[in-house]
Amino acid sequence: MKVVVLHPPLYPVNYDFYNHLGSLVDLIVLQFGEYPSDHVDWTAESLTYKRKSFELVVIGNGSDSFRNQLNFSFLTHIRKFKPDIVLSIAFWIPSILIALLKRTLKCKFIILTNAILATEKDTSYLRKLLRQITLQKTDCVISASQLSTDFLNSINKNLNIRLSKQTIDVFQWTKDINSIPDKKQLRKTLKLPENKIVFLGVGNFSYKKNWMSAISLLEKRNDSILVLIGDGAEKDKYIAYIKENNLGDKVILVPVKEGLGLKAYYKAADVFILPSLYEQYGFVVVEALICRLPVLCSKNVGASCLIEDGYNGYLIDPLKGFGEAANDIIKNYKMISSNCYLSVKDMTLENRAQEFHEIFKSIFS
Repeated sequence: MKVVVLHPPLYPVNYDFYNHLGSLVDLIVLQFGEYPSDHVDWTAESLTYKRKSFELVVIGNGSDSFRNQLNFSFLTHIRKFKPDIVLSIAFWIPSILIALLKRTLKCKFIILTNAILATEKDTSYLRKLLRQITLQKTDCVISASQLSTDFLNSINKNLNIRLSKQTIDVFQWTKDINSIPDKKQLRKTLKLPENKIVFLGVGNFSYKKNWMSAISLLEKRNDSILVLIGDGAEKDKYIAYIKENNLGDKVILVPVKEGLGLKAYYKAADVFILPSLYEQYGFVVVEALICRLPVLCSKNVGASCLIEDGYNGYLIDPLKGFGEAANDIIKNYKMISSNCYLSVKDMTLENRAQEFHEIFKSIFS
C-alpha cells in the first residue's frame, strides 16, 4: 500500500511516528516548509538521522507559510508516486486541491484533524464552505479527540469518522522519568516544599489558558502550592496579582523548560491542572498521566477524552470553581495516581501507527 502524507514541517515526534507507519506501508511525506516557525533549528537536514522508514520531500522554503501551501509542485510528486491514499494534515489549501483532483489522481483521500468547535466558531463563511466541500470528498476523516469528532459531526453527520487519539512518545517519556531522581530529591533540588501538595501547570501565559482560575484555587488552600511553567503576554498580570495578594509562597512562576528540566517538575509535582477556556488538544495531559499525576482538565480541551472522572482525574468547567474536584483527588490520591499511567501506557506511537494502518485497510474493504 502506497501512502502520501501532506504535512507542515515535522517535529521530532512526527519522525518517530512516521517511522512506525513507514514500516507498515510504503510512505512518502511531503513537508510544506523547511522547518517549524517556532523551532527554526528543526530542519529536514538537521533531523535526517531520525528518518528511517519513510521518504521525505520538502516543498517550498523557510517555515510553515501560506506561500508554501500555494506551491503546487507537490502535485507532481503525487502523480509520480501514484499513491493508494493521500493523507492530509488538517484543513488547508493542499487538502482543498486533493479534494478537487481526487478523481484525476485515482486515490483515496483522508484528512486528519484536531479542530474543535471552540476554535472554529469564528471561522469565515467562505472557509466553512470550503471545509464542507473538502469533507464531502473524503473517504475518511481521522479525528484526534472526541471534541474533534463532535465538531466534524456538526458539519456533516454522514462522514466516515475514525477516532485516533493524539499521543507522544510514551516509551521515551517513561524512560526519561525513570532516569531522574525521586520526588523527594527533586523537591530539594528545585527548592519546592516537601510538606505541601504541588499543583503543576505548563503552557503559555495567555488568556485562553485561564491560569488565573488556577491561581484563585491555590489562593484558598493552605496545604498546597502552584507551580506554573511558561511565559507569555499575561506574565506581568500574574506577577502583579501574586504581589498584591501576598501569594509569593503559594504561586511560583518558572521560565519555560524543556527535556529533562521539564520532566523534573512533572516528577516533583502531585497534581496537574489544565484549566484552558479551549484548546485543540493538549499534549501536556498525556505527559502528566505518564508521570502518574492526576489531572484536573478543562472539558473544553481535546485531551479531555483521556480523563475519566474519579479514575485518573476530573473534568472541570473552566468558568466555575473546581475546588471540590481537587479535594477529591487529594482524598483518594493513591488510587487515582496509580491509575494515571495505566490509562495511557498503551497510547504508544507504534500502536497509533497500527490504528492508522487499520483505518487505511478499512477504506478499501
